[in-house]
Amino acid sequence: WTSQFDNSEEEAQDLSGKWGAIMARYLIEHWFGLASLSIPFILFLIGTRLLRIKLLPFRRTLLISVILTILLSIWFGLVTLKHPLLGSGLGGRHGYYVSLYLKSLIGIIGTIFLLLITTIGFLIFTWPKLLDIFREYMRNSLHPDAPVDNSDVEVEIEKEHDEEDLPDDA
Repeated sequence: WTSQFDNSEEEAQDLSGKWGAIMARYLIEHWFGLASLSIPFILFLIGTRLLRIKLLPFRRTLLISVILTILLSIWFGLVTLKHPLLGSGLGGRHGYYVSLYLKSLIGIIGTIFLLLITTIGFLIFTWPKLLDIFREYMRNSLHPDAPVDNSDVEVEIEKEHDEEDLPDDA
């Protein structure tokens, strides 16, 4: 790799040239793997914030993007632990080493369980209605014949008036 970058006669085939190829290599192989694809979005978000353009809630979107990058990196690292692709696996070196550490600390089942719990917590944090959907699903799957409590649902009932119900004016 380094010989290709040192040679001034060779040109990289991407839009960013050699610098883009170097950054892509570090992002994908050395850092977060495929989850690094969220980093341009994070940079775009920071850029719009610096220009005082409000597209999305900045802090919440930034937090979600960073946590998603880290979680995906660890998941990809765990999935490709035995067969590392792209040098360090689909999760990059971060995902590979974190999943390797978790596997040695709490085992493969514990690592999967911890990642599942963390991912579910992340999904509930990012989409609060998911908890209500999950509760309704569990209620229906565990007790399909149980009466449904609709006390929190507001329903408008339109009363149809027949000619007989109207007061006589004549």
